[in-house]
Amino acid sequence: SPRRAAPRAAKRRAGGFGGSKEERSPLGVGGWRHGGGRLEDAQAFAAWAQEQGLPEQAVTLRPVKGQGRGLIAERDISAGELLLRVPQRLLLTRARALEELPEAYAAVLGSLPEYSVLAAFLALAATPGMVPETYFAPYLRALPTASGCVLEWPSLGVRELLRGSPTLPRALERRAQADFMREELQGALQGAGLPVPPDGAVTWALSMLLSRAVRLESLEGEGEGEGEGELALVPWADFANHSTRANEKGAHIDWRRGAGAGSGAKGKASARRPACCARSCAPACAARGEASRAQ
Repeated sequence: SPRRAAPRAAKRRAGGFGGSKEERSPLGVGGWRHGGGRLEDAQAFAAWAQEQGLPEQAVTLRPVKGQGRGLIAERDISAGELLLRVPQRLLLTRARALEELPEAYAAVLGSLPEYSVLAAFLALAATPGMVPETYFAPYLRALPTASGCVLEWPSLGVRELLRGSPTLPRALERRAQADFMREELQGALQGAGLPVPPDGAVTWALSMLLSRAVRLESLEGEGEGEGEGELALVPWADFANHSTRANEKGAHIDWRRGAGAGSGAKGKASARRPACCARSCAPACAARGEASRAQ
């Protein structure tokens, strides 16, 4: 009967996500899987970051119910108070990524845009045996196995789950951009005769960037437009979970020279309340004891 047929059809569709190649998550292509992402990895990263000059913070890294891990306020946070500080040596920027990679890779990747360089670094450094262990190894091990963003969805799942949604065109655009960067990266490395990271590793890297990278507008670097600052991953700060309220009551991560700088650092990435930064910053806010981030 029609009443019984519907559940069987739904079951086939759900089971199909693990079936044909186009219905599997792109993260698993090539058998690649991120080897970290455990709570102990995050705790080890926090200890390492402190050794590298991360100062005492108003927030701490803890498990968050229903959200994995996040930054939790240890005390009341006042408006305008500095929420967190991250020394410059911990920032992962385009220039720093090229410094950490072997010379052969740096020479090839140096001509690519900053987003592609950071993605290449993450994919190479997170895949065992591709490059020597980098300075950022504790941070990479602490990153989650997945972010849940649209780049990780099976191809059919994007259209099925977002059918009729105004977000579908944007989701497809994001995936097309990721495909272009993946092909650009693979072409550059293959053309130079260098080993290429697995497709799953590249998808994971792009996903991490899409969900965690911020543009530090006040940091003078190699941004792709005059006065646009620099794209960066900000270890520790990016463990704050997303919040839809951040644009109303949040804070934005940006570069502030001399924000309690120490240990020889030239400046620190910092987050303050209330929100006051422009477009590309990733906001952070403290609400009900949790420091949160939204894009």
